[in-house]
Amino acid sequence: QVKYLDFKNGNGVRYLTQFAQGIVPISSYELIYTFQGLTADGKFYVAAVLPVAHPELPATDQISADDPRLADFQAYVADTTAWLQGQPAAAFTPDLAALDALIASIEVK
Repeated sequence: QVKYLDFKNGNGVRYLTQFAQGIVPISSYELIYTFQGLTADGKFYVAAVLPVAHPELPATDQISADDPRLADFQAYVADTTAWLQGQPAAAFTPDLAALDALIASIEVK
């Protein structure tokens, strides 16, 4: 879900990600929408970090030792990432299009 966006006086990139300090499932509990950009004059860094959820992702980041996702965690992450890439913006809460519009409305003075 990487997308380049312009705001009123700059541009940047938005994407979905999750930060964790261990092996945890990709979940609505940890998933975030983040935007990283610069003003057109290069003077200001603009960042936004907002929680997002998807109804088909687990609600928590809990995992047990016998969880089948642990067998090949890298494959699980790759498969889940590819699946998320294919999800429409409206499948997320809030709608990614609404968050993109919020970012587009930013003006740094």
